[in-house]
Amino acid sequence: MDENVPVAGGIAVARAETGRREPCRLIAATTDGATPDSAVDGAVDTAPVLVTGAAGTGKSAVLARLVTLSDPDFCTRYDDMVATIPLDLRPTPGAVDAAV
Repeated sequence: MDENVPVAGGIAVARAETGRREPCRLIAATTDGATPDSAVDGAVDTAPVLVTGAAGTGKSAVLARLVTLSDPDFCTRYDDMVATIPLDLRPTPGAVDAAV
């Protein structure tokens, strides 16, 4: 994966590390109502997703990517860069209503 992805506002560029691919894929899948087990049982779940991990493991980076890539305006503005991100790593547009 290791591609450059613009962050909110397009002011900086964040590096998407290979080790975050699976968490990004799982979280992006949940924005469609899927669960990690959906591929097995076809389940659809609207339960919240809890992101945990030790300090410095990339929790905030994964969530920032989720928030940024779910913003339709951001994706339109930076379409050429967003297009380089595999579809399974992109959340549903508009999936995030608010972020703090």
